[in-house]
Amino acid sequence: MVRGLPQIEHVNQVCDSCLTGKQRRLAFPAEAKYRAAHKLELMHGDICGPVTPTTPSGNKLFFLLVDDLSRYMGSSS
Repeated sequence: MVRGLPQIEHVNQVCDSCLTGKQRRLAFPAEAKYRAAHKLELMHGDICGPVTPTTPSGNKLFFLLVDDLSRYMGSSS
């Protein structure tokens, strides 16, 4: 039990902060609206990290690139 806080009489009310804190993002669609028709037409990239242990060259981050059509992945650190 926490001491020093006032008793709340209106427990059925929901404040704006509570609503904002409990918001959820919509789910990602199961299928993309657009798919590439040719290699390198659409690329997806992400910076990943920090990772441990570090890479042999001492990097903690790496860049991942994916071709939409072939799903070929390449990375660089």
